[in-house]
Amino acid sequence: MAKTIDLQKDEILALKKQMESKEEYIRLLQNKEEDEVKDAVDVTVLQAKRFLFVGYINEVLPELRRRFPNSIFMDNESVSISNIKVDAVVMIIKYMSHGMYYKVCSSKVSKEVPIIHCNTKNINTVYSKMLEIL
Repeated sequence: MAKTIDLQKDEILALKKQMESKEEYIRLLQNKEEDEVKDAVDVTVLQAKRFLFVGYINEVLPELRRRFPNSIFMDNESVSISNIKVDAVVMIIKYMSHGMYYKVCSSKVSKEVPIIHCNTKNINTVYSKMLEIL
């Protein structure tokens, strides 16, 4: 009986975390899109780093794969991100699922490195936000 209650408490905690994550994800989705950076950004400093890019990158920002070949790209929830080593996480908020968001936020990597939230698909704006954090 006590074991059942403990299991139910654990399940309730997990569901609360998931609910908080959904609320945070919705809040981020509702933020206005960032102003576009029109000028080209020098990304050579960024290219020396390794990132976890989260979102449908192939559809939205395919240039990221060419510019950051040593980075990890999470374009679906089944990508394994356990024990990865990156300098930062870049979330393309409007072009990702809640499942991706939740997986990253509940992972060890989200507690170890900065998370960059981008509410745009403008590549120069993404680069600028990355430079701001690093």
